[in-house]
Amino acid sequence: MTLKHKGSIDELVYPFIYEASPLCDFEVLTDELAARLGGIAQYLEDSCADINVDIATLVELAFHLNGSIRGKQAIHERHISWLTQSYKHYQLELGDTVSSFVLPEGAAPVSELNLAKCNCKKVIRQMVALDAKGITVPRELVRFTNLLANWLFCVSMVINKRRGFPIRNFVSQSY
Repeated sequence: MTLKHKGSIDELVYPFIYEASPLCDFEVLTDELAARLGGIAQYLEDSCADINVDIATLVELAFHLNGSIRGKQAIHERHISWLTQSYKHYQLELGDTVSSFVLPEGAAPVSELNLAKCNCKKVIRQMVALDAKGITVPRELVRFTNLLANWLFCVSMVINKRRGFPIRNFVSQSY
């Protein structure tokens, strides 16, 4: 049996929710990413006003990412350039304090930033699935989402550093 919407529009959360395509899953995941980013700002203190400004931009870009496969592509090279510059700015602030794998620890919003990073990984995996199904995925979307995941991790470490929270290295016993 194929589920379809019948009835009131009030009982339909999203027009494509019953679609069997992985495209709907991509859109749900990018919606989750935007929502998570939107909740982060409430946890940032005045010392992180610069990060707040960047996150406000990223909430909008996550929604642009959302519609960039089904609809008109809205993530472009200029967005990747902006995010690259922001990433490099925060990397400079970190310096060499992060030289290996570190544990994703810290008070809010650090945990939310790390979960948003995980959201990015899910979005990337969904783009891989879309590509495998023959659905065109613009390369800029993949580049942007990978860069965003790295930005989120970097910024989580910057917040920890600004707060004086210790960064703990992790050495895997598996690799």
